[in-house]
Amino acid sequence: DNYEETLSTLRYADQAKKIQNKAIINESDTDKMIRELTEENDKLKKLMESLATMGVKLDDMESMSKLSEMRSAMEMNNHLMMSKEEKMNHARMSKVDEVDDMLSKIDVTKPYLVNLNEDPMLSKKVKYTLDRAVTRVGKKSESPLPEIVIGTLSIKERHAHFLFENDKVSIVPSEDSSAFTCVNGRHIREPVVLSHLDRIIFGTNSIFVMVMPGLEGINEIDFEKAIE
Repeated sequence: DNYEETLSTLRYADQAKKIQNKAIINESDTDKMIRELTEENDKLKKLMESLATMGVKLDDMESMSKLSEMRSAMEMNNHLMMSKEEKMNHARMSKVDEVDDMLSKIDVTKPYLVNLNEDPMLSKKVKYTLDRAVTRVGKKSESPLPEIVIGTLSIKERHAHFLFENDKVSIVPSEDSSAFTCVNGRHIREPVVLSHLDRIIFGTNSIFVMVMPGLEGINEIDFEKAIE
């Protein structure tokens, strides 16, 4: 998946969690419309329940017509409440679920990369397993699509790739000298065998840490230490 899009989704999810329990002080026109439509739907539901309680017969044509009108009104209100903003939020939250599902499927019994970010809420949230023979890093415009997609301007289409052989992971930089790849503060120009907790920077600000399964210490690494 696209690294920047994943971070954006995680950032959105974090913001949503922070605001979901806050009271609305300034009600926008959209919020007001949704509130009024919700109230109208509640009234229609109560009216339909009252008709049922009063023993309205469903074979009565007038009653059936009224119930049909109420249901149509409720459906129309529900449609109106799905404003453009809500549809966007719904799509974003669906993406959050997809990202959560993706992250939960990472096999941490294999060597993997974990991201570091200056925002602590986004750090160590994105992981990429490196147990394939070749794992490519690049832009989404590259074909076939790289296994690790990073979209920042400093990333080249074929930026670098990882090799996995005999339980060892190596990183191979691009032949393009402008494709900046750094390991532990050193700009690499030839393949390097990676060790546990090695820090890797692609481009100018996409920072990851190499994690070998069964070894500790990842909790001691943060963004500030990585850029030292």
